[in-house]
Amino acid sequence: MDLSTIRTRLRERIGNPDTTDVPNATLTLRINEALIDIQDIYNFNATKITGVTLVTAASDYDYTLPAAIDVLIGVRDNTNGVKLVKRDRVWWDSLSAATSWVNAKPTNYFRDGGTLYIYPPPDGVYTLRVRYRNATTELSADGDTPIIPLSWHPGVVLLARCKHWESIEDWPKYQVARQGWNDWASTKTDEVAEELKADYDQGVKLPDLAKFASRGQYDFDHED
Repeated sequence: MDLSTIRTRLRERIGNPDTTDVPNATLTLRINEALIDIQDIYNFNATKITGVTLVTAASDYDYTLPAAIDVLIGVRDNTNGVKLVKRDRVWWDSLSAATSWVNAKPTNYFRDGGTLYIYPPPDGVYTLRVRYRNATTELSADGDTPIIPLSWHPGVVLLARCKHWESIEDWPKYQVARQGWNDWASTKTDEVAEELKADYDQGVKLPDLAKFASRGQYDFDHED
């Protein structure tokens, strides 16, 4: 379903108010709120951990990250087969001026918004693998379609309905809508969990981490 269809179905679910009482922009906001929540809770192949390769240049210590990055999971030096150590701003700010740095094999990284800083500055070419979780892409044009599976699009409608009643503080209707969402969601599993189960059923030996099927427990950087 595209945004226009989802919005129409949501409007039907809340009693068909006209666009004066409930503008399309308001329903789109509730739909995107629901979509963000669903993608944050459940694992889908289109939104799970992915990665990008960066190739360093001598002396360059700052690199632009992809705009799609939500959570930066880790950085690995594939040239040497080691992970870089994640550092915070306090550590980064404690370093002396860049003019005094000595180029060497990078061993540390620090993220500041859309920029990745590595230290020491590279003394040559290294291939870095940056692992991250995709940011949720909000729907804006009528023809935009959620990247999650079609079978989950009705769930976006149901959760958006909850958020609508919550936003106008109609608590009795919110409670009914919330129960409807809970009942629907209880029948669903995420794609990644289904694939892990299918592998297990087919006798494929899985790593120990595969038994942890909820997001945040296995969808992490286990490259080493």
